[in-house]
Amino acid sequence: AACTVYTDRKNGSWYWVSYNGVEGYAHSNYITFTKPQPTQPAVNTRKGVVHNTDGTLEFRHNRIKGHHFGWQGSPLPSLQYRVLLSLTRSWGSYPLPTPEVERNFNALLELTWSPARLNGWRGRLGIGADGGGLLGRSFGAMLTISKTGWL
Repeated sequence: AACTVYTDRKNGSWYWVSYNGVEGYAHSNYITFTKPQPTQPAVNTRKGVVHNTDGTLEFRHNRIKGHHFGWQGSPLPSLQYRVLLSLTRSWGSYPLPTPEVERNFNALLELTWSPARLNGWRGRLGIGADGGGLLGRSFGAMLTISKTGWL
């Protein structure tokens, strides 16, 4: 839905927005800003598009049960791993329950390599995946190379 974003009313990653006659905060991940136009009313507002909305500012899922699991280890002195898993079920919200239980699965695998020969250097690979009806399907990876101490 097309919206007006009030950039002067920001709280962290949350922007005050107005769309379809409804006002409230929306997270920046759900807003796509359009280029400023000369016809926009003031400097502190921008036009944007709010995604995944139907014109309401309601919590759709607050009856949730989740189970979280995690473990970590070090199979070699220079290699560590961490695994995090979450399984979630949702029955919607009290005023608007879902017709069927929605499920979600989240996973993270993280490997950290700290070679003894390269003092202070560390490489980390993180791979994450989401699946299910709450967040949809997504996959991501991140590679980090860092150095502590003097170069």
